[in-house]
Amino acid sequence: MEISSKPNLEFLKTETNVVTKYGWATKENEGYPGKPNQDTYIITPHIGKEKSFHLFAIADGHGKHGHDISGFIKSKMPTIISKKIETDKRFGKSPDVPKLLR
Repeated sequence: MEISSKPNLEFLKTETNVVTKYGWATKENEGYPGKPNQDTYIITPHIGKEKSFHLFAIADGHGKHGHDISGFIKSKMPTIISKKIETDKRFGKSPDVPKLLR
């Protein structure tokens, strides 16, 4: 068996990459009545107009304005990543997707 330091992301290029179910859960702010939940989830299928690219993320807010920050991340992050995927022709060809997002 050969071990590679680079991940094989060929499965991201297939037409059969389909997400049929997803879910999320949150816990109430026990001991802090009236405090807003500061966590936000992000689900963006087919991000960057790519059939096999999907974004799943959690923005875990903390502090006085944690809910505002996590909401901001939810409203901006998918658009930023989508534009990067659409304009950078290396996507789908490079196994180092995190490096491409810098």
